[in-house]
Amino acid sequence: MNSTVVIRANARAEPSLVVFGRDDAGKPRASWFDADSAGLAAKAADLMKMRVLRVETEEQKAVARQLAPGRVFASGRAFTPFVRTAVFSQLVARTAAIGWITR
Repeated sequence: MNSTVVIRANARAEPSLVVFGRDDAGKPRASWFDADSAGLAAKAADLMKMRVLRVETEEQKAVARQLAPGRVFASGRAFTPFVRTAVFSQLVARTAAIGWITR
């Protein structure tokens, strides 16, 4: 696998998109991406069969900021680190309640 980073979310930018899901072992993973990296991140999420969330409200930004900024590699896959179960559960519950899941 080529581990060359193609894009990296700017940690000082506003979250624009969240990529989240569970890996093959069932462990929760999630990260956020800024507007400049959102397009490639969405493609990577599709490749990895993960969900994509468009961040539009302050509440959504607050949830996204609890996650690490993401990266997309030349392989087309995204780096979505492990996330604490409590944060992942909060993310899933809020997205279902307010309907901001786009995939």
